Amino acid sequence: MKVREYVSMISNINKGVANLFIITVHISILLFILLLFGCAKAKIEDIKETDPAALVNQGTVFSKKGQYDRAIAIFNKAIDINPRYASAYDTRGRAYHHKSQYDNAISDYNSAIEINPNFAEAYSHRGTAYYFKNQYDRAISDFSKAIEINPTYAQAYKNRGVAYSCKGQYDQVISDFNKYLEIVTKPTDSCAHSIRGFAYLAKKHYEEALSDFNKAIEINPGDAATYHNRGIAYLNKSQLDNAISDYNKAIEINPGLANVYYNRAEAYSIKGQYDEAISDYTMVIEMNPEDTQAYIRRASAYSKIDRWDKVCSDWKRSCDLGDCKKYNGANRICSRKYPNH
Repeated sequence: MKVREYVSMISNINKGVANLFIITVHISILLFILLLFGCAKAKIEDIKETDPAALVNQGTVFSKKGQYDRAIAIFNKAIDINPRYASAYDTRGRAYHHKSQYDNAISDYNSAIEINPNFAEAYSHRGTAYYFKNQYDRAISDFSKAIEINPTYAQAYKNRGVAYSCKGQYDQVISDFNKYLEIVTKPTDSCAHSIRGFAYLAKKHYEEALSDFNKAIEINPGDAATYHNRGIAYLNKSQLDNAISDYNKAIEINPGLANVYYNRAEAYSIKGQYDEAISDYTMVIEMNPEDTQAYIRRASAYSKIDRWDKVCSDWKRSCDLGDCKKYNGANRICSRKYPNH
């Protein structure tokens, strides 16, 4: 029986396998969506300040408001006044990052690091840009350098843990988030517990996973991905009612998550509630008509209530989509008994 994962990440993410019933778990960890705000560009000649530090502070204010083009114009002025001012490059790089201009951001971080090789924040920021370019090894290298410079740099541990998660290196994920939570004893966001819980789930350490998911939900009760992942942990502990309850909550928060319906269908199938399972598999198919596994799993549920016409139809559809394992084995029976399937 296959169980799909969904997670929600940060900036994002989740590629693990965890199951009690030899179930493949696909947790899509959710990552973080940047909200971009447009605004008119500031003219350099309109910026009267001549102190680079003051300009960086001014640009940072605009950047925090989402006015990135205006912020970049101000950072440009600071760099014109002092081309060796590392913080100006770093803050401009962050503005470029928020505009998803990662190459420009990396170029600015390079300049900041060239000027100040011990600039831990610039290494961490560059690592984040590499992360968003899916260059996880480079990201990890930069986060590690930031930690080498500043061993109590909590954000660098957190960022590196996320990057390790994308590489499926779950022991390192757990280690980095342990360190992060040692430094930040009362995190204000649920990310650390949610991602560490995901790592425990992938390693089949279900009790530890549940503990982290519980804490994440306590911090952020509106995170559908964490309810989904906790449901997977409950499912693997055969606590089916708890699993279904969590899947229900995830769907209540976000009705558009196909994997949650898929996993709830799996729980219903184990409980022998085949009509409910069929309904959920049908929802998955409506969301993704080319999902061969949903057809195969729905056929299995139909077989439990002796709807062999439906079984053959779903097997045929999965074969049309490229997965013929079930259909080829039963083709003679289906063709003889249900020639119009």
